[in-house]
Amino acid sequence: MYKILVADEDAQNATIIGRMAEKMARKIKLIEHTASGGETIQKIKELKPDILVLDVKLSGINGIEVVRRIRVFNKKVHIIILTSYSYFELAKEFIGLNVDGYLLKPINTEELLRTLSAVFHKISGEEKEREIAYQKEMDRVTGLKFTEYSLIYSLLFNGDYQSSIGLYTNLLGLESEGYVIDVELGHQFIEKSKNGDKLSLVLYECIKNIVSKHHTCVVGPCIVNRLVVYVCDKKSPDTEKQKQKILKLCNLIIKNIKEQLNIVVYIGVGGIYGIEQLYLSYEEAIKSLRYKRDDFRESIHIADIEDKMTIVHDSYIELERLLIESVKTGQSDSMDYFTSLLDMLKVLSLEDRKNKIIELLILACHSARIEGPNEGTFLDYLSYIEELRDIQETNLDGWAYRKLQYLIKTIRLRKTAKVPYVIHSAIAFIEKHYTESISLEEVANHVGLTPQYFSTYFKEEMDCNLIDYITKLRIEKAKEIIRNSQMSVQEICFIVGYHDPNYFSRIFKKYVGVTPTKYKKEYGGV
Repeated sequence: MYKILVADEDAQNATIIGRMAEKMARKIKLIEHTASGGETIQKIKELKPDILVLDVKLSGINGIEVVRRIRVFNKKVHIIILTSYSYFELAKEFIGLNVDGYLLKPINTEELLRTLSAVFHKISGEEKEREIAYQKEMDRVTGLKFTEYSLIYSLLFNGDYQSSIGLYTNLLGLESEGYVIDVELGHQFIEKSKNGDKLSLVLYECIKNIVSKHHTCVVGPCIVNRLVVYVCDKKSPDTEKQKQKILKLCNLIIKNIKEQLNIVVYIGVGGIYGIEQLYLSYEEAIKSLRYKRDDFRESIHIADIEDKMTIVHDSYIELERLLIESVKTGQSDSMDYFTSLLDMLKVLSLEDRKNKIIELLILACHSARIEGPNEGTFLDYLSYIEELRDIQETNLDGWAYRKLQYLIKTIRLRKTAKVPYVIHSAIAFIEKHYTESISLEEVANHVGLTPQYFSTYFKEEMDCNLIDYITKLRIEKAKEIIRNSQMSVQEICFIVGYHDPNYFSRIFKKYVGVTPTKYKKEYGGV
């Protein structure tokens, strides 16, 4: 809605201008008529119109002075000057005050329409420029966020990340020293985050907004119930005072997350190192969080940790339970839980870590075997124990990841083998035709069953009805296209089998937690 304010002692002129403007487009409205200079200035401050049609001759403060005063606090309002022949020379006074047009009195209808049209066109162009600038800024912010994610992933999973540290430093404007904080979220986060990605986005913004007020920082992605943050900070001679400032910042993060998300938070803080030794601070942050004393607080610094402490037993057992449950069904988040458990074990000696890793693999395999169709084993325990004896510390996590990935793959293959041929055939048909309008009757006819019987049979075997299965498939395909292409949401809507972008948006939000537009801004391909 474009708002117009007319400042003219002649009320009839204001009515004519308002009527003509409103006829030009529905989104134009005359919001006020003023007759004096002082009142006009006040209304500009209060109402913030898009266009001011201003008569040079106003009571009190004249039009020229009104424009000068308005431009002190409002550079954006578009101004059209009304003047009679006797006042035309005064129009020269407006040079340099960013006036958009002039109209001679008495007002000529055609001239009024041309002038208003030119101003509306100019406003429209400015809006497009703002939209383009906003989109560029969003693209820049998204690019930086993914660069941050890349740095943290490199820190977590790539021991050779130092080779690219210069690139990260330049792209993110990082300083040469800093520390890592390891943020662990309570079980409420895991439960709430099952409904979609929205919670992770809120968490990212919450931490980023707090830390960036004080330091340059890099906020990593949520992995299960934790995330890693790198904070740029130079080491101070007064280490105790600096430690207290760091803990104060951590407590502020905890307070804000509790207030915004109602989630319990714990933070471990590593020491300050050069950026090329970031992994040392990361390991210390993990150690801080995984160890506790009787006076354990919500945030703890590596400097406050004694040599002999115990792993936070409850946290470990909870993650172990989540891993086993996830492995049973062959879910991809198994690797996230496993990552968190491996991080917990970093505080142990090499031999103790090896023992715990074997224990985790055996527990996961045992739980999967119980769910399986027969007594066939998944892992050769004895051979794994033999392999572990020669594994060096730098290769231990990589070895453990490969073994768990093999276990998950085996479970998925066995689950697939249990699905009857009829269901296989139906799923293959759906995969081939999900971009079309698929009906229950078409799928049932393809596998040679009645719609009623097939519907019941499919639900029994797949634990969901046919419509839900097709919807989930389409949404997963849509997410994949968004992540790997630059297609518009409307294009993706039609590609995955929907014909109404609004309906697609509602369904997408129902299953993912955010609209496809927001998901595209966050994860869209470049």
